[in-house]
Amino acid sequence: MKNTNKELSALILRAADYIGRTLSGMGCMVHRYDAVSTSSVYLKVDAGVACSIRLSDHEGHYNLKYRFNYLAHVPGEAVEHVQDGIDRYFYQAGAVDQMIEDILELREQRYLMYRNYEEIIKERLEESIDAKGFWQNAYLISTQELEAA
Repeated sequence: MKNTNKELSALILRAADYIGRTLSGMGCMVHRYDAVSTSSVYLKVDAGVACSIRLSDHEGHYNLKYRFNYLAHVPGEAVEHVQDGIDRYFYQAGAVDQMIEDILELREQRYLMYRNYEEIIKERLEESIDAKGFWQNAYLISTQELEAA
């Protein structure tokens, strides 16, 4: 049976909620933006210092390259690694937990690599105040939301 757009949209929202809650619960700062014209959801971990995530049911714009990509429209649990100038990972719909593990591993690597990791996050947040795009409508997934869920 083929998924309908509503089913895929619901799957994307559930995955975004789960990823956001899980990463926030692990001490990550997670900002979220739900697209207006598509069912895509975008997440930035630690103001993008750790990574950016795109959850969608369609191909994205070629010029926007997210490190972690959730493919709601592709069943399975496989992960594809692509190198096209940057490392990118494409996770089939059943590979959400693997994505979370990989994000936490990358975050740990960057925390060890950048001695001033927390300061870099603060700088990114300051830069985002007047930034167009993601930051205009993104919101922080807070611990209050976690407690209410």
